[in-house]
Amino acid sequence: MIQSERLRSITRQRTTSTTPIDESTLTSPSPSTDLKITVRFQPIGSTRILSTRVFKIGRNRNISTLILFIRKQIEVQSVFLYIQSSFQPNPDENLGTLYDLYKTGEELIISYCDTVAFG
Repeated sequence: MIQSERLRSITRQRTTSTTPIDESTLTSPSPSTDLKITVRFQPIGSTRILSTRVFKIGRNRNISTLILFIRKQIEVQSVFLYIQSSFQPNPDENLGTLYDLYKTGEELIISYCDTVAFG
């Protein structure tokens, strides 16, 4: 009987007491997963123009996501994307990485075309 009362007392203390949280152990969210970046699309040549050219896109997205999106928007079978009108990124390339390396102002400029445009 005494043991059960003691056990209840200990349990009650554990549930009602607050343990201080060490704030140094808390990690802030990674900017690469939470932030969105600004992407501006520019058509090359006679490629159809998107109705909206500037989008906010999550940093953790890949180029392949943009390829699928643009293919649907301009209704073509293939799309070629270029960063700074000079090189074609791999489909599995991360947008956050490209943004950090090649942004102009506060946006990543991606040119697109339905045929191979540069070499």
